[in-house]
Amino acid sequence: MTRSGGVPRGVSDVVPGVVPGSRIPTRAGGASMTRRGFLRASVAAGGGLLIGVSLPGCGDRATGDGAGSAKDGEEFAPNAFLRIEGDGTVTITVQRPEIGQGVRTALAMIVAEELEADWRSVKVEQANLDERLYGEQYAGGSDSVQYSWDLLRRAGATARELLVQAASEEWGVSGAECEARDGRVLHGPSGRSLGYGPLAVLAARGLSEEMPDAETLVATEPALKTPGEYRLIGRRTPSLDGAEVVTGRIRFGLDTRVEDMLVATVARCPVFGGRVQGFDAAAAEAVPGVRAVVEIDADAVEDFGPNNPKMANGVAVVAESTWAAMKGRDALRIDWDPGPGAAESTEGFWRECERLAGEPAQARIRDDGDFESAMTRAARRVEATYRVPYLAHTPMEPMNAVAHVTDGRCDVWAPCQNPGYVGTAAGKVTGLPPEAVHVHVVRSGGGFGRRFYADYAAEAVYLSRAVGAPVQVVWSREDDVRHGFYRPAGHHVLTAGLDPAGRPVAWRHFLANASRHAALGRGGDPREAGELDDFDFPALTWAAQGVEAAGGRPDRAHLLAMERIAPTLRALRLGDGSLAQFHGGGVGIAGSYSNSSYVAHVVEVSAPADGRVRVERVVSAVDCGMVVNPSGAEAQVEGCIVYGLTAALYGEITIREGRAVQGNFDDYPLAGISMVPAQFETHILPWDDVPTGVGEMGL
Repeated sequence: MTRSGGVPRGVSDVVPGVVPGSRIPTRAGGASMTRRGFLRASVAAGGGLLIGVSLPGCGDRATGDGAGSAKDGEEFAPNAFLRIEGDGTVTITVQRPEIGQGVRTALAMIVAEELEADWRSVKVEQANLDERLYGEQYAGGSDSVQYSWDLLRRAGATARELLVQAASEEWGVSGAECEARDGRVLHGPSGRSLGYGPLAVLAARGLSEEMPDAETLVATEPALKTPGEYRLIGRRTPSLDGAEVVTGRIRFGLDTRVEDMLVATVARCPVFGGRVQGFDAAAAEAVPGVRAVVEIDADAVEDFGPNNPKMANGVAVVAESTWAAMKGRDALRIDWDPGPGAAESTEGFWRECERLAGEPAQARIRDDGDFESAMTRAARRVEATYRVPYLAHTPMEPMNAVAHVTDGRCDVWAPCQNPGYVGTAAGKVTGLPPEAVHVHVVRSGGGFGRRFYADYAAEAVYLSRAVGAPVQVVWSREDDVRHGFYRPAGHHVLTAGLDPAGRPVAWRHFLANASRHAALGRGGDPREAGELDDFDFPALTWAAQGVEAAGGRPDRAHLLAMERIAPTLRALRLGDGSLAQFHGGGVGIAGSYSNSSYVAHVVEVSAPADGRVRVERVVSAVDCGMVVNPSGAEAQVEGCIVYGLTAALYGEITIREGRAVQGNFDDYPLAGISMVPAQFETHILPWDDVPTGVGEMGL
């Protein structure tokens, strides 16, 4: 199965401030724009044309680094914008962080499709934090493409119509006789054409009027393409910055350099929740290059808010180089107050889970039919207990950030997934208002959710404020593994009753787990803190079932997962009807619903003579609506598979006396190249529906 759709070349730029879940109203047909309206939407900026889209409720006045230009003292600050230079270069500002999921290319493709620009002329810029300008800017929940789809299409189509009308009025012909194609506007009857570069200069010359407000621009309702007209969306497209990544030219967070910048490493309490009781800085201060030793009293800092945890208590060494900072940290002598966390251990956790499994559930997530009655009629009873351990995120680039706090201003350069959280944390640490905090979003070397939080950036802000200079906080791999936010461990007890043919007639699933919701300040009520959803398997598949927990009910799913998981699994029956034509070894099957999408895997497994399980082949069927870039979608699914193999075969964080035992890849290994399946087959179900999430559901 392949995604339908052709492709040409296109390009454009607009950055939406889409609040997740919001949609711009759609009405059939386009809308003609007068020359006056075109002039109002065309603002000179370096001789180019800027097309901006503001979103209702997000404000229409804001300032952001590189996000707009001023004319005659007026701020130009749309919520999303497209810039076309006089040489035809089209620049798209992307408001969502790029952490390797490919949004810089996918979001550009959406605009480029509707703009009908030459894809070879596309450039992408990363937006800095400005939620008044862009709306929410996080990368998480596989939201980036699905929640930008409507607005970016409209932005590209609006720009296309404006360029067509500018050309038609320049030639004195009807706009109906003109067509945009591959970065040019063509007039069929006369054979004339104008490139977007000259058109942008022509349209912008002498203009000084401000942008229209959101209602004015959105009300134009440009004519949008139908899926059958797509020439770029649905086509395999290389990453716009892939060559820079491969050749090492792209700059990641650790590459950030600011004038007069110092470097800091932090010694954090090895016991979760502990604090500093006292320390001797003399030996650390004697290390050449060490400039200061600073205690981080996180308990004295105001909370950052739900789901935005503070930094840990600790002692930082600030130095002229990373090496000096690390050597200084090694020389510190610290007395820790471990607190009650020192009594925690993995063994104690599992004992508590077993105890809870023998008691009545604290919460009932789902209860269909009569489980006990169905069990008495069952021909056979089966029961199994499964445990999933704590897991660390371990992105290849450890945590880091640069901050510079001066009188009345704070700048942060952070490879983050949620610049809004970084801004909030910086404001809490410094006491500065939001308009005085400037978050510069830099490229992240992976995230997996770890960079959604702002603790590492808050450390940089705290230390810059303390020493009065720019400070880069650098984490080691051990810091990353031992002081992260872990996937919650869980103890699952599954019981089923089978009929004589081996089909399930009753099912009960009990879970006792650690609460990430409570740990992140999101509440600890069992129905709100668990990892079970009332539409998790086997919901709706047979009558008598129960799902219980000693910790939680997640948010209500608005779609019924099994409606699509079953067809997705059926899609794996290929060719002669055999299940993906597997042969030899063992076969595993999985299906899941996540982030509005559905995925199923069939996995061929072998066990060589050395006894090590090896995954030979994975065939996947994916139902994620319209796919903007099949290459990006496949890469996401296959990356999820490799990451999932690490979790299934290797990953485990254990706790002893309140401390994480593992610290680096020697005792917390990743799936290496030898464990990567020799063959991936990813089949994307063809749909003309809107895009849904891809980033996480494959895992």
